[in-house]
Amino acid sequence: MDTPEVPETYDVVVAGGGAAGLNAALVLGRARRRVAVVDAGAPRNAPATHMHGFLSRDGMPPADLLAAGRDEVAGYGGELLQGRVDHVDPGFLVHLAAGPVLRSRRVLVATGLRDELPELPGVRERWGKDLLHCPYCHGLRGPRPAARGARHRPGLGRPGAAGPAVVGRRGALPAHPGGDR
Repeated sequence: MDTPEVPETYDVVVAGGGAAGLNAALVLGRARRRVAVVDAGAPRNAPATHMHGFLSRDGMPPADLLAAGRDEVAGYGGELLQGRVDHVDPGFLVHLAAGPVLRSRRVLVATGLRDELPELPGVRERWGKDLLHCPYCHGLRGPRPAARGARHRPGLGRPGAAGPAVVGRRGALPAHPGGDR
C-alpha cells in the first residue's frame, strides 16, 4: 500500500517574492529559520524602468533589486520556488497552483498590490510610460507625466471617491467616463 508523501516542514513559507517577501525571508534565514519563498514572478512595479526613494538603490531597475534579494536569501539557505500559492489548509499545508504541497509552521503573506486599470482607451499601452503607477518611483525626474496613479480604495485619494482614480497634474480625475459612479 502506497502512503502519501509527507512534505518536509519549513519554519515559514513566504507567499510573495517581491521586496517585502524577500526581505522577510532574508531576516528569517539570518535567524537560521528554514524558509521558502513562493514567487509568481509578476511584480507590480514591472513597468518601471527604475526605482527611487529606496535608500542606497536610487535609480536601480526593480528587477535588479529582486535579483540581488534572491541571491541574498539563497545565501542564507532560503529556498526560492517559482509558482503561486493556491490555498492554505489548516495546519499550514500550502498548496501551490502547479500541484506541490508545502508544510510550514507559519505562513507570511507578502503578495503586495495589483493595479486594476480603468477600461479607458490607451491606458494599458501607456501604463508605466507616461501614465505612472508610482509617484515615488517616477517622482520629479524627467518631464512631468500626464497622470500618475491608478486604483485607490474607495474613500482614498480624494474626498468622496467612489472608486478608482487617476491622479493628473491638477488633482484626481474620475477613472470612469462621465464622472463618479
